[in-house]
Amino acid sequence: MARTRTQLRQMVVDQLEVPKITGTAGGSGSSTSTMRDNDLERFGDNDLIGAWLYFSSGSPTFTDVRITDNVQSTGIVTFRPTQAAAPDLLTYEILPYESAAIHTAINEAMDELYDSSSLVRNIWLNHWLTGSPIYNSTFEYWTSASRVDGWTVGTTSVSRRTYSSYDPDGGTFVSEHIVPGQNAARLAAAGTLTLDDKYAQFLQDLSGDTLTLRAWVRTGTGSNSRAQLLIDGTTDSHVVASTDYHSGTSGKWELVSADGYNVADTATQVTVRLQNSQAATGDFGAVWLEGGTRIREYPFPIGLAPNGPDAVYSYRVAVDEDNKVSTVNARRMDGVRYSFNKYKYSTDELGVLELQSTPSGGQVLRMPTSVPLTLPSADAGDIEVNRVDSLLIAKMAASKLLIKDMMHGPSTFRQRASERAGILMQETRQLAEGRGATASNAVPLSPTW
Repeated sequence: MARTRTQLRQMVVDQLEVPKITGTAGGSGSSTSTMRDNDLERFGDNDLIGAWLYFSSGSPTFTDVRITDNVQSTGIVTFRPTQAAAPDLLTYEILPYESAAIHTAINEAMDELYDSSSLVRNIWLNHWLTGSPIYNSTFEYWTSASRVDGWTVGTTSVSRRTYSSYDPDGGTFVSEHIVPGQNAARLAAAGTLTLDDKYAQFLQDLSGDTLTLRAWVRTGTGSNSRAQLLIDGTTDSHVVASTDYHSGTSGKWELVSADGYNVADTATQVTVRLQNSQAATGDFGAVWLEGGTRIREYPFPIGLAPNGPDAVYSYRVAVDEDNKVSTVNARRMDGVRYSFNKYKYSTDELGVLELQSTPSGGQVLRMPTSVPLTLPSADAGDIEVNRVDSLLIAKMAASKLLIKDMMHGPSTFRQRASERAGILMQETRQLAEGRGATASNAVPLSPTW
């Protein structure tokens, strides 16, 4: 069960051993510098001075404000800076630190626990087919909801489709079947999605080979969606082979192909792009090439898995040319020897998977990978942790806050902060060591193919 950033923030407060104060502001207020809640009458005059008031709903001018006074008889707290409007009916928390500082400590704790291998998320990555070094070919890695990493969209827009995707027309989330993985790239209308030049360089070793281009496609409009092979450029004039169009049968994935194009030895650039020809949506689940005979290097989504895979396995895939809607299932998987390297390309860092020998074609590469936990930017954002993991993060984050604060305040406070930080650090080590016995042997539970 995942935890939200709000739950982690409140767990950090628990570990600091201060009261956890949450509530909803009363209505009918008029002041932009005060907030009333009858529940706050349980605190004595001036008890809350110096604490941070965090508004966790609505759109206040300032999310974090500092309490300068509180009155027990009325349950009113005074804060600064002032808001543009009275904070009526907003939910709030009273925190010992500014919320941004708590969130920073949480993120730092998560990063450190990942670096020490104490807390990782295990996933499967699918690199699709040997002999086809097309980066992010199953569209697993997105830098935003409208930016698929390693690809450039032209004329139209692109969006991510998953097992549960947002339907802007109906305003709801709809359940979807994605082939062959968990993600698809949707082109909204007529336009293209082209592999970036920095990744197209890995296709250069296909010069001299006879290639077959394939893609999983879904659209509800005939003569709309297909894949294309381009040589020595990225404009329409450089298209040398195009797959069949999807038939237009609504809601069904089809495997479209273009067979037997011979790439000249003199080719200076080989790349691929996905195309919509009509003013209709088209979904692309994967694109790959068959026929590469010398490929050993495969660009890797380093942003998704910065330390590379934990292992590499392969299994054979057979395509049924007579059945466009046939699916591909994994059979027995074999281990593959490899190395993982990081290369510099201009200002970017590229991850490259290098196989120790050139495998036979038609092998799907699957990789269990230990990756960092998600760092949510919103309170409702989920973090992939269980109860013990979240407690580990909260204890480490709380100790970080106390250590940073030990240089301030009177000596009695510094002593208490030092003692509590020491206890939290010891408890963090014990928790990390306890779960570390099984963390290195964890089985990936979240396949992404």
